[in-house]
Amino acid sequence: MSTTNLYTAATDLYKFLIKDISVETWKQTWLYLFMKSLLSDDVNERHNLAQYWLPATLKSIPQSSQMILEALYAISIRTNSPITERIEPLILSENNDYTLQDLCPRYTGILYASIQYLRYCTTLDIIKLTDCCIPILRDGLSSGDEYIRIETLNIVLTDTFHTSQTWRCVLIQEFIPHNLNPSSSTFRQKLSLLINKSIINIQALLIDNMP
Repeated sequence: MSTTNLYTAATDLYKFLIKDISVETWKQTWLYLFMKSLLSDDVNERHNLAQYWLPATLKSIPQSSQMILEALYAISIRTNSPITERIEPLILSENNDYTLQDLCPRYTGILYASIQYLRYCTTLDIIKLTDCCIPILRDGLSSGDEYIRIETLNIVLTDTFHTSQTWRCVLIQEFIPHNLNPSSSTFRQKLSLLINKSIINIQALLIDNMP
């Protein structure tokens, strides 16, 4: 998955192979490779996995969502990652049956995987953003990795103005002062696009609610 020009073919093949298989079969066949790529130090590999295989998996096998989360939790415990206490409230049932002993990702890798997990699970309506998600989102918004920061902000801004959850506004207020003058032009461009998108959403909401 680290070879960008092959990801489309690899994803099409993967979708075909996981079609109509059980979650247990997916776990035995794919979970190790899936988590290894999602937590890879190779930015392209983990990005491609998150962008293509993660949503494909969640769409085809929704039950895999809890399995992926449990695997992240198990890895974070074994590596003494500070994100363990962030993931724990989201766990429905702790399962230690994961043969992932040689996976020792950095904290940034686990945080990235957790943010992408929240992104696609909420997009596909598998889970809802609740107060339990705030610590992970706050870590993502304050990450030294600009890609993680912008991906987290995208999650926080999604449907912000269609809910009464004040914690979203709090996170945005915490984020803005520290990101007003970023040195990265790519980050500035993505931030501008997200803000413009939010403004459009506000305008649409106001129009919908006009008497």
